[in-house]
This record gives sequence, C-alpha cells and structure tokens, in this order.
Amino acid sequence: MAKIIFPACFLCLMLCGCFWNSDYSAPRTFDLDPGGKTAVMLPCQVSFAIIRNISGADRRFFERHAGNRMVSDEFNRWSQDPELMLERFFRSRIHGEGAKVVRVSCVIRTFEVDTVVRQVRLAVDFTLACDGIRRSFSCDVQEKLPDDTADRSTAVAAAMNKCASAVAGQLEKNISEIIKMNLINYFLVLLKIVLIQNQKI
Repeated sequence: MAKIIFPACFLCLMLCGCFWNSDYSAPRTFDLDPGGKTAVMLPCQVSFAIIRNISGADRRFFERHAGNRMVSDEFNRWSQDPELMLERFFRSRIHGEGAKVVRVSCVIRTFEVDTVVRQVRLAVDFTLACDGIRRSFSCDVQEKLPDDTADRSTAVAAAMNKCASAVAGQLEKNISEIIKMNLINYFLVLLKIVLIQNQKI
C-alpha cells in the first residue's frame, strides 16, 4: 500500500507545483485613450444607434499571420469588446447640441494586428441619417508598428489608438457634411414654397 500512496502523494505535489507556478503572468489589459485632443462640438445631437462587430475580434488581440491564419492572443487583451470600446471612444471625442439629430450606425469589419506586414488595421463602415437624408462611407486605416520596439503589446495599443483617432476624425467630418446637406435641403424646400406662392399671386 505504501508503494502506491507515496508516489501518488508525490504526483499530487508536482501537479500543485505546476498550477501554483510563480512564473505565471496574468494577461495584460489595454484601452483606447480618447484624450490628447479636444472633443469636437457639432451643431447637432449625435446618437449612436447600432455598432456591429463582424471582424471576428473579441477582447483578445486578434492577429493575422502568414497564410491568413488568425490567432487570438491569450496574454494581451482590450478592456472591452471592440464595438463597446470604439463607441465609448467616439462618444468621448464627438459631442453636439442643436435641434437636428444625426443617427450613427456602423459595422466594424477589421480590428486586428497584421504580423506579416507589421501593422495594426481598423476598418469601419458608417451610415449616417438625419431627417430623411442618408450618407454612407467607409474608413480603412492602417498604422505601422515600429521595428525596434521592446514592448510590442504597448506599441499595438498605441497604433490602434491612432487608427481610432483617424476614424473619429472622418466620422466628425461626415457628420458636418450631412448637416450641411440637411441645411441646403431645408433652404431648397423654402425656396420652392416661395416660388409656388409667387406663382399664385
């Protein structure tokens, strides 16, 4: 019996040592930081309606390797899923006040790290709607990773932050454009009414 008990105890101790290994490191968590640039104040309210994520990415860093092999990094992750993190980023960067409301819907197509060409890529399709006027556009932004970085994960987070800032800039620009289109449409309607009234006189 002793010949069985002692090896069993030794095996248990070895397994416990594996599970409680002091070399274990918890996953590192990164966030997108909208700070560093003054929030844009637009002459309209901005409502984020739907943000869909079809990129395949979740909280883990999503990497594209040779042969289009996709790998989720178990040791580096984001603070939230991409759609929630980007919505928070956009909301903190874009504000507005006014009678008009621009509704923003978007689809995240790509949210990944390309290890082959050493770049971070963010691709988003947007649809804006305001008083019957719709405007659709796409953003596809890449940011190169430095070759000599000692902390690759921090470099990835910084690069994605730049991509998100570029996309937010395009979103702000297009929201301004749809407001201009709305105003032009409003004045055209008024002009049409005035012309009709003049014809009746």
